[in-house]
Amino acid sequence: MAEALLLPADLRTAAYQADDVLDDFHHEALRREARIGESAARKVLGYFTLPHNPLLFRLAMSWRLNSVLKKIDLLVAEMNSFGLENHAEAPHAVLCRQTHSAIDDPAQIFGRDLDKEAVVNLLLGQQDHQKVQVLPVFGMGGLGKTTLAKMVYNDPKVQQHFQLLMWHCASDSFETAALVKSIIELATRGRCDIPDTVELLRGRLQEVIGWKRFLLVLDDVWNEEQRKWEDSLKSALCSVGGSGSVIIVTTRSPRAASIMGTLQTHELAHLSEQHSWELFSKKAFKGNVREQAELMSIGKRIVSKCKGHPLALSAMGGLMCSKGRAWEWEAIAESNIGDSVAGKQEIISILKLSYQHLSSEMKQCFAFCAVFSKNNSVCMLYNLQSLRINHCHKLRYLPEGIRSMKKLHHLYLFECDKLERMPPKISQLSNLHTLTSFVVGTGDGCGIDQLKDLKYLSHRLELYNLIKIESVVDAKEAKLYQKKNLTELSLCWGRRKYHGPQDDVGNMEQVLEALAPHSEIKVLEIHGYGGTKFSSWMMHSQMCQCLRKLIIFNCPKCKHLPSAPLLVSLEYLSLGYMDSLTMICKETDVEVEGCNASRQIFPKLKRMFLENLPELERWTENSTAGEPPHSLVMFPLLEELSMYACPKVASVPSSPVIEKLRIMECYSLPISSIAHLTTLSELEFGGELIRSASMPLGSWLSLVKLSVSSLGDMMLPPGDQQSHRPLETLRSMWLSGPNCFETTSTLSKSHLLRLWECFAFVEELCISGCDELVHWPTEELRNLARLRFLRISFCVKLKGKGSPSDEILPPPQLEMLSIHNCSSLRYIPEVAASLDELVIGECTCLIALPSNLSKLRVLRIQGCSGLKTLPDGLTSLEQLTIERCTGIEKFPQDLLQRLPALKSLKIVGCPNLQRHCRQGGEYFHLISSIPHKDIPAAETESGRMNQTFLKRFYQLAQQFRPTEEIIKLANDEDEEVLAAEFDLDEVNS
Repeated sequence: MAEALLLPADLRTAAYQADDVLDDFHHEALRREARIGESAARKVLGYFTLPHNPLLFRLAMSWRLNSVLKKIDLLVAEMNSFGLENHAEAPHAVLCRQTHSAIDDPAQIFGRDLDKEAVVNLLLGQQDHQKVQVLPVFGMGGLGKTTLAKMVYNDPKVQQHFQLLMWHCASDSFETAALVKSIIELATRGRCDIPDTVELLRGRLQEVIGWKRFLLVLDDVWNEEQRKWEDSLKSALCSVGGSGSVIIVTTRSPRAASIMGTLQTHELAHLSEQHSWELFSKKAFKGNVREQAELMSIGKRIVSKCKGHPLALSAMGGLMCSKGRAWEWEAIAESNIGDSVAGKQEIISILKLSYQHLSSEMKQCFAFCAVFSKNNSVCMLYNLQSLRINHCHKLRYLPEGIRSMKKLHHLYLFECDKLERMPPKISQLSNLHTLTSFVVGTGDGCGIDQLKDLKYLSHRLELYNLIKIESVVDAKEAKLYQKKNLTELSLCWGRRKYHGPQDDVGNMEQVLEALAPHSEIKVLEIHGYGGTKFSSWMMHSQMCQCLRKLIIFNCPKCKHLPSAPLLVSLEYLSLGYMDSLTMICKETDVEVEGCNASRQIFPKLKRMFLENLPELERWTENSTAGEPPHSLVMFPLLEELSMYACPKVASVPSSPVIEKLRIMECYSLPISSIAHLTTLSELEFGGELIRSASMPLGSWLSLVKLSVSSLGDMMLPPGDQQSHRPLETLRSMWLSGPNCFETTSTLSKSHLLRLWECFAFVEELCISGCDELVHWPTEELRNLARLRFLRISFCVKLKGKGSPSDEILPPPQLEMLSIHNCSSLRYIPEVAASLDELVIGECTCLIALPSNLSKLRVLRIQGCSGLKTLPDGLTSLEQLTIERCTGIEKFPQDLLQRLPALKSLKIVGCPNLQRHCRQGGEYFHLISSIPHKDIPAAETESGRMNQTFLKRFYQLAQQFRPTEEIIKLANDEDEEVLAAEFDLDEVNS
C-alpha cells in the first residue's frame, strides 16, 4: 500500500522528465536556427564540440526518450496491478486558513493607524448610499490586510454606526450556497438547517438582515470569476441591508478587487523604517534578550532586509528573541533572510497559498526561476520576446549573442547614452517589431545596412551616430522607406541628441537624402545635422500632409526650413541652435506651391518652440518690421509659443487663439508688440525686452498667470483709467529678476503702487532673485487682498526691520508662506491669523518666527542654523518637520502639550532634539502615538546628510562652474554619491 501512495509523485516526476526532453528538442531547434548564416568552418567546428554535435545529440535524446517511456509504461503497469482507475475529481481546497475578528494584541500593531482612519471615515461616509458598497483592501500576503480589517471592525465608531457586524473568512471557498448560509449563521448566531438551495437561502437572508445597516468582512477572498460574483453572490448580498451597508473584501488578487469593488481599492503599503523597527524590536527584545547598542545596530540591518514587510519583521523578531549573542545576530544579518529556517517557515506557510493559486504553467515558471543559474547569459533565453534595457547610462555594448534570440519581438533601449554601436549582425533578429534605438558602428555587421532585414519595425526608431556612415550606399541599404509601420523617426548625427555637428560636413546631405522614410511618417526629428539644406523627401507633398510633429536641433548651417506651405498637418514645431536660420517661411516657397489668395501657413500648428536662433528676424521673407504681409495668414490655430534667445525677432505672430506665451532674451521685441494677443491666459517674459511707453495690461482680459523679470517693463500710460482696472482673471504672478521693485527716473514709487492695483485678484505670488529687496514689500502687498500663497526665494538682501512686531504682512487671507535661501533674513513679520502652512529653508541668519501662529497646521524648517527655539502658541499644529537646525535643542511647553496630537513628525540633523525624541528620551512618550515619524539615529543619518549636502552643493555650484570642475572637488567616496544622484556618466578625481 505504501508503494501505491508513492505513485502520484512518481508519475509527476516522469511527466516533468518528459517535458524536459521536449524542451531540449525545442531549444536545440532554436539554437540551430540561430546559427543559420554562419561560416562553413564554424559549422564543421561544431561537430567536434560535444554539446552541439548533432550525432551525439540524437543518440543522447533517443536514450532519454526511451528511458522516460519505459518509466511511464512501468508506472502504468503498477497502477493496473493495484486496480487504480483514471478518475478525475474536483480539486480540493488547499491550505484553507480561518481567521476571526478579534485583535489578539493591539500593542503588536504598528504603522496602520492612518490606514484605519481612512477606511473608518470612508465607511462612516457611506450612510447616504442606498445600495450596499464594496470596499476592497488589497495587498501582498503578510502585509496586514486582515489586521487592518480587524482594527476597523473593532473600532468603537464602527461598532456604534453599524447595526449588524459579521466576519467571514472566504479563503478558497466561494460557493454561493455555502457563503450565504455562513452569513445567515453569523447574523443569527445560530445554526442554519435550510437546504443548500440558493433561492431558499436568499429568502432567509432577507429575513435575518432585513433593513439593518450591516458591515460584512469577507476576509482572504481569491475568487477571480466575474460570473460567480455577478450572477449569484452579488445579487444575494447586495439586495439586503439598510442604507450605508458596506462589505469589506480583503484580497491578494487585483482581479478579485476590481471585480467586486464599488469603492476605490485601499492598497496597503509596506511599513516605514520607523514602524518596521518598532515592530521588530517589540518581538526581538524580550525575555533574555535586552536592548544593547551592538544588537540594535545589527538589528537595523536585519530590519532593512525585511523591506517593511510586517510578516517578515514579526517572524525575524520572533527568531531573534531566542538569540542573545551578537555573533548570532551578525550571522542572520549577513545571510539571506530566507536562509533562516525559523523565520522562513512562518512566511512560506502563508505565501504557499499564493503559489497554489498559480496556473500549472506559472508554477513551472516559478520553479524554473528558482533554479535558474545566477550568471546565465540573457542570450540563452531563445524564447524571450520582450527585453527592456532602458536608462542604462553606462552601458557601452550589447552582447554579440543577442542576435541568437530569434523570437525577440521588442528591444527597448531608451536613454542608453553610452552605447557605442549595435551588436554585429543584429539583422538576424528578423522578428523585431520594436527597436527604439540603433547606434551606427564601423565594424563588420554594425553598419546602418543592418536595418534592411528588420522589416517589421514599428512605432518609434531613433538612429544615432549617423556621422559614422561612410557610404551613401549603406544608408540606402537601410531601406527605411519600406518600414511602413514606423510612425516616429529621429535622425541624430552624434551619439546624443544635443551633440552638435562636426566641422567636416562630408556626405551628410547625401546620407540624409538616402535615409528617406515612408511618406506617412507622423513625427520627424533631426539633430546634429551639418548640411546647408534639407532633403527633397522632406518636401514631398504626401509626407507634409501626414507629418504632425517636427523637431530640428543643432543644425547650424541650414538657412531654410522645409517648405512651410506644404506642412498643412503640422501641429508641433521645435527649432533650436540653428545659427543660420533667418526666417520661418520663404515667400518663394508660397509662390512655387501656388497657394490660393488666403495662403495659410502652418494652418494646424498648435505649439511652437524656438530656442537659440541668433539670426532669426522674420516670419516670412517679405515681412515688414517682422510682421508677415497681409496676404498671408500664419499660425491661425497656434495656442502656445515659446521664444528663448532669439535676439533679432521684432514681432509676435497674430494668432487669434494663442493662450500661452513665453519670451526670454528677445532683445528686439517691444512689449507693445504683444498687446494684440487678447486670448492670453499665461504670459512669461524677461531678459530686458525693449521698454515701451505703455503697458497693455488692459488688453489681456483672460490672463491667469503672469511671469516677469522686472515691473519696470510694465509702465502704465498716465491717466488711462482703463489700464488701472484690476485684471479679474489673474490668479498667479511670478517676479523673478534683480530689479522687481526698483524705482527709476521714469517709474516712481507712486506709479509702481498704481501698477500693483491691477493685481488685486492675484491669489499666488512668487518673488525670486530680487537683489534690491531689503524690506518686506508691505505696501505692495496691501493691494493683494485675495492673496493666499506667498513664496519668496533667493532674495539675499532681504532683512526686514528690527523685530517681527515692526512689520505686518497685510494679506488677510494668506494661507501659505514659503521662504527659501534668503541668507540675510533675521525676522519674519507678523502674519494673518489664517496662515495654515509655513515653510522656511536655508535662511541661516533667521533667529525668530512669528508669534501669532495659532491656526498653523504645517510647519517645515530646513537649514536655519541661527534659529534657537520655536514660538509658543502652535495649538493647531499637525505636521512638523525640522532638518539641519542644530540650534533647536528643545521644544517649547505649548508644543510639548501638542506633540501627541501630531500626525507627522520628522527631525533630521538636530542631534540634541533627536536625542530627546528617541527611545529613552524625555519626549519619547509624547511622540509614541504619532502615526508618521522619521527620527533617524545618528549613524544612519550621516549618509543621508552627506547626500543632501552634495545635492545642494551641486545645484548651487553648477551655476558658477562647469560640471567637470565640480566633480574634481569631491573625494573618491563622494564620487559614487554624485554619480548616483545626478546620473553623471563618469567621475574623475
